[in-house]
Amino acid sequence: MAGEGIGNSNPFSSAGHRWTWGDQDQAAKVLRATGVDGAGRIVLGNHARPGTIRGILKASGSTRALADAALDALVAVIEALRRAGTASTWEDDQAHTGSLLVVTGLRLSPREYGREGGQVVVMADYECAVLELDGKP
Repeated sequence: MAGEGIGNSNPFSSAGHRWTWGDQDQAAKVLRATGVDGAGRIVLGNHARPGTIRGILKASGSTRALADAALDALVAVIEALRRAGTASTWEDDQAHTGSLLVVTGLRLSPREYGREGGQVVVMADYECAVLELDGKP
């Protein structure tokens, strides 16, 4: 993958955003023996790691309808990733990479409109939930 994004796209690049990662749990087995103080622990592997991409989706057009259509296209890319549920390659805003990221949810705020020059601009805050499956720290 060349540059930040998921799979072959970066639907989050229209305005500012930030990737954050949750804590990653480990699958482990604790062993104890009769007559021995303490315990041993064997790490069996890492669980998936939850993450969130937060930011602003922004689009513009010569009319409000065209601006809305451009923003709808960005949302459609993210929703297609969520509906497909397939794991994709990824690179976050800190250049961390992996090969098994799944988009699990998307929340959008109400749209806000403005003007930049002769263009209508539409923006919406978003929060995209992801799950990184390959157990990388």
